[in-house]
Amino acid sequence: MIKNIKLATLLFILVLFLSSCNIVVERIWYDTANDAIQQGLLDQDSHELQRLSIDNEIIVLYKLNDADAVGVGSVTASDKGYSWYQGMSPFHGKFMQFDYQTESRYVIPLTIGKTSDEKIKEIILEGKQNKYKLKVVNGYYIGANIELFYEAKLLK
Repeated sequence: MIKNIKLATLLFILVLFLSSCNIVVERIWYDTANDAIQQGLLDQDSHELQRLSIDNEIIVLYKLNDADAVGVGSVTASDKGYSWYQGMSPFHGKFMQFDYQTESRYVIPLTIGKTSDEKIKEIILEGKQNKYKLKVVNGYYIGANIELFYEAKLLK
């Protein structure tokens, strides 16, 4: 009798475990990219800072509403419509350069930074070969395909 109870308990736990492994999150598709972005930001309790369009990819820099952290998301387009893809978890920091990969596997080198003054509207990043003038929104900026830079100049 005890063996049957142990066996039944073991089978119940095994079925529970296997069923939890097969949970699939249903993707929600929207008619427009803007609708997908707005719902993605709402789901993450955040707001949009800036949006970049690069080679048919839409990249969004967003800030959490209740924390001093920013993240990067993008829009996935298909014949079903548009869907939000939260690609990078929010992070705290003043500067970051990294390769961001969209859900469609497109890789975009991104530069994200935070200025010391939220009133600043533009920043120039100077590399060895180029200068990059970036828009600043609420103290944050984002740019794509920027070489490593040696100097940042804040513009009011």
